[in-house]
Amino acid sequence: MLSSRDITRMEQIINECDTPDEVCEYCNLFSQYIAEMISNKCLQFEFKNFLRRTANQKINEL
Repeated sequence: MLSSRDITRMEQIINECDTPDEVCEYCNLFSQYIAEMISNKCLQFEFKNFLRRTANQKINEL
């Protein structure tokens, strides 16, 4: 099961990225991982949106 600790670590990894391409690459990997780990579509959507917001913030910083 996917935990909040997993999501926090994903957020940290995104925030450690140095380029927008790297952010996108990790987001794609995390999206695949989340899709495999979560069967509840609503929860999956919520986590993906959270990571998408984190990624967009990081891309804007870069």
